Amino acid sequence: MHTRSTRAAAAPLILPLLTAATILEAGAMEVTVRDHERRTIYHSPQTPGYTCWAGIWTMPDGSVLVSFTQATGPLEGWRQRAPKEILKRLPTGQQDLPAYDMTGLVQENLCLRSTDGGETWSRFSSDPFSSAMNGYSEGSVVVLADGTLLRAGWGHALTYCDVRPTGFLQRSTDGAKTWDPPEYLSPDPHLQTDPTRIRRLRDGRLIVTGGAAPFDPDKWRWMDLLPKTRHCLWISDDPAGKSWSGPVYVTLGADFACEEWDTAELENGDLLAVFRAITYDASGKAVRQDRRQSILTKKGDTWEPGPVSPTPFPHDGHPELLRTREGPILHVAPTAFSWTADRGSTWTKLDCPGTGYYPHATQLPDGTILAVGHTGSDDPYGKTDQA
Repeated sequence: MHTRSTRAAAAPLILPLLTAATILEAGAMEVTVRDHERRTIYHSPQTPGYTCWAGIWTMPDGSVLVSFTQATGPLEGWRQRAPKEILKRLPTGQQDLPAYDMTGLVQENLCLRSTDGGETWSRFSSDPFSSAMNGYSEGSVVVLADGTLLRAGWGHALTYCDVRPTGFLQRSTDGAKTWDPPEYLSPDPHLQTDPTRIRRLRDGRLIVTGGAAPFDPDKWRWMDLLPKTRHCLWISDDPAGKSWSGPVYVTLGADFACEEWDTAELENGDLLAVFRAITYDASGKAVRQDRRQSILTKKGDTWEPGPVSPTPFPHDGHPELLRTREGPILHVAPTAFSWTADRGSTWTKLDCPGTGYYPHATQLPDGTILAVGHTGSDDPYGKTDQA
């Protein structure tokens, strides 16, 4: 297994490499870095650029697609602001700092395509949208058995579109050139869902991980819901993901909230979960962030949450896990690549650089692992070269 970590989305996209797992005589496993590479594979046509929320996946024909959100337009001077009735619902950054309000900019989800294992990339498709927010999809895409693509999105981040203010899924039957109308995860009009990851299981079913919180669709405010959002998952009732069961809440009673977490399926069907954990005080102010983990035990067609425990990882945006074909599970993050072969009981840091912000990773048929993320973090428009 060798891994190229590609960093992209906010102006530059970059790539690293790891070696195959080795089974030692005592039955232990060892993973070492053979070689690695970091490369910028895309930069916005502007400097400073603004790209973010990159995703990566392997297509049925062996090509690799990278998606990310881009905003272009005036870097300084007057720009229109979102109407007050929209701004009042949004995060405080959009309300207080004009540079966080994307109203009036050219926004699009771009796709790059590589047919040579990530060596070269060409622009493949563009999916325009308009919002005061800096994106509505964090790049999680899964390929179904028939080649259909399924991605997650947030209607509450599409401030100028006629969609419900809740999470949804979208399909593409032409390889990410166009996307069908939203399919909402929950029929409950008083539950706001925040899907962030879609994973395909070995039995063909799908799971969507994210968060959810009860809300009033006519009076909700983004900041009010953050302390109430609990980690949960939805389980497909069919391999096509046409109907879903859930949400199944997996951190009930915990002292933290958030919608960002990821899973890796273990050999026995259990799920190793890593959570972004944000603790809020009584006023709703975030006072602590870290990462926790848990084992979700498979019970029939669903999973039961287990005890939540600390991890050795710092807070670093959205967790990303990748189960390699060789067996080890990788924790992919800007600070480091780490691996486990014992259900998360121990994690070992690999000797190679980490990724860009909010990474996604995929493993190619030859064992290469490509990871993509963006430079910067969740920055105001035009202030840093977030690319």
